[in-house]
Amino acid sequence: MNTEWQIWLLILVAAVVGGVIWLVYGRLPLDEDDLTDEGRATEAQWINQALTSTGTDVPVSTVSQVLDLHRRYLELPPEDASEADVGVGRTQITSTEVVGAQPAGEPDHAGSRAIDASPEPPVRPRTRHKSASADARQAG
Repeated sequence: MNTEWQIWLLILVAAVVGGVIWLVYGRLPLDEDDLTDEGRATEAQWINQALTSTGTDVPVSTVSQVLDLHRRYLELPPEDASEADVGVGRTQITSTEVVGAQPAGEPDHAGSRAIDASPEPPVRPRTRHKSASADARQAG
């Protein structure tokens, strides 16, 4: 009986050690909070190069702005069902206020296009838990 207990203990210790090694040396995905400003610039450069290789020319500054807007979106609180039914008051802001610059090659009045935005930070819709199949569909 003692030998069987030692075998199970050995298996348990091996599993715990394997888990610790994975946590220390394993490749864990980056989180939004893990990226510094330099990391954000590197990410924008990488996205620019990836899009350019597919024939889409997007300036690095535009990619940086999109990444900043995405970060702000992720910081929004999840949508509450009661708020979704009631709705949120809307105000009008222009696209130049969102992006910070007038679109290139468009007339002066192009910056006056209205975009719906809440006076308070908008509420982010609830999202489902990620799964491998959802990631594959999104990437595909």
